[in-house]
Amino acid sequence: MKPTLLVFFCLFHLSVALLPFLSYTHDDVGLLPGECRDIARNCHKQKKMCLSKIYVKVMQEKCAKTCGFCVEPEHPEEIIETEEEEIEEPNVVSTEPTEAPEFPEEEEEQVTEEEEIIEEEELTEAPTTTTTLKPKQTFSKRRPAGPFYKKVCFDRMKDCAKNVHLCKNRNYSNLMKSVCAKTCGLCSKPTVSNRFGSKKAVVTKACFDRNSDCVSKIKMCRVPSYRALMTSVCRKTCGFC
Repeated sequence: MKPTLLVFFCLFHLSVALLPFLSYTHDDVGLLPGECRDIARNCHKQKKMCLSKIYVKVMQEKCAKTCGFCVEPEHPEEIIETEEEEIEEPNVVSTEPTEAPEFPEEEEEQVTEEEEIIEEEELTEAPTTTTTLKPKQTFSKRRPAGPFYKKVCFDRMKDCAKNVHLCKNRNYSNLMKSVCAKTCGLCSKPTVSNRFGSKKAVVTKACFDRNSDCVSKIKMCRVPSYRALMTSVCRKTCGFC
């Protein structure tokens, strides 16, 4: 019974100590939609309360910027598209010496009757080479819509790796999914949509580790319960790229 009273007394004392912080604010208007700032004046002193189970809702409301609870705009990953090319093959005669054609067999077939007449009339003292110009590459002005990712996965706080042990905690599941989704491996797989279905897209993704001690934890790569976490944190070491 005594330990329970002692814990209750400590929590009550901590709540009383935090009351001045809750009341001493810039204003009482609150955060506007899309706004990211601290309403309380001493958020930097209370940063340790950001992930406290008791005060997490208060810190989200009063110290959103300090705790990293602000919603940042999503940046879609870079997508490299292969454009369809429209190639025109004009037959142009040039009397100036040029480099050897890249495809000699195809170039010989494109020689016209007019080129053969020019070769017969040329002087032997100043021989010149008759070749055709390389095919001109033209691109359509209108760029068709390619694939786009519907959702982007990233962390909203810099110290997510330090709090990785909270990813499996039910009390912090919603918070960690919102703030440290990438570190916790809670991102849903992105889906690719293509409006016309006529283009092929190649998506490049970097392969690296987000934690410096992945080598010492390599045994966890094959544990099913840690696969999602190790895929996000130690992708390169585990060979999940």
